[in-house]
Amino acid sequence: MTGENFADLPLVADDEDARRVHRTVGLFLVKRGGVAHAAMDCGHLSWTELANNPLYRVATDAQCRALRIAWCSRCT
Repeated sequence: MTGENFADLPLVADDEDARRVHRTVGLFLVKRGGVAHAAMDCGHLSWTELANNPLYRVATDAQCRALRIAWCSRCT
């Protein structure tokens, strides 16, 4: 999977998957049309809506840059 488009990025499967993304360096939670998040306590994310929601995806640092996804100012 190259992640050349937002739709190519994997969905967040469940709460454990969201925690895995948070614990893994270089992985970010991304909202369609939004920004990349790394912090579990970021107020910009709705943690109750992450699982299997097509608006939220998982992306690497390189994929975020390739897709020109901005970084959350609270998370960085």
